[in-house]
Amino acid sequence: MDVTVGERPKPERESIDDVFGEVIPRISGDEHDAPTADDDAERERWMRENRPPHHN
Repeated sequence: MDVTVGERPKPERESIDDVFGEVIPRISGDEHDAPTADDDAERERWMRENRPPHHN
């Protein structure tokens, strides 16, 4: 790797994701499967189970 004085090597994408999480998804929304009724029910169940006490 050729690095001149005063320059730093560019960090690898994986190391950045390890620190900050995946900011820009590697696949877009249209590449996901279409949501199903089961997905909606699972999401609703999760929301009820994880609702903060001050929202009751």
